[in-house]
Amino acid sequence: MSVVYDVPRDKWLYDDRGMMKWMGFFMSDHTMYMEAEQGSEAPALPRPIQDSKRIDTLLTQSWTKKWTISIQLGIWRNGQLLPDLKGVVIGQANHSVVIQEDDGTLRQILPKDIRNITASQNEKWFSYEHTIK
Repeated sequence: MSVVYDVPRDKWLYDDRGMMKWMGFFMSDHTMYMEAEQGSEAPALPRPIQDSKRIDTLLTQSWTKKWTISIQLGIWRNGQLLPDLKGVVIGQANHSVVIQEDDGTLRQILPKDIRNITASQNEKWFSYEHTIK
C-alpha cells in the first residue's frame, strides 16, 4: 500500500502548466557519447588511394611529431567504407601499426589495409610539445 499526498489545486504555490520537468537535461558524458555516435554513423566517402610511400611518411610524422591522423581503411561493410580511425601512432607490433584513438583505445592496423591518411597538428594545448628558449 502506498500513500500519495495529492495537494488540492487551490493550495498550490505556483501555477503548474502540467509539463514534464527535467526531461531535457543530460549528463555531459552522455551528450559526448551521443555526438561521437552520430558522427560515426555517417557513411565515409571514399578518398583517393595513396601509395605506400605517402602512407609510410604520414605514419612516421604522426609517430615522431605526435600529429593526429585520420585513417581511412580499405575495408568495406554493407557497401560502405568503415568510419575513419582518428588518433596518434604510438608504435608498432607484429608488422602492424598501433594507433591510440582519441578516446584512448588502442588499435593494431596492418599497413596494407590503409587506403588514405590525412594528418593535422593537435589542437589541444596539452598535446603540444613546448620547448624552453
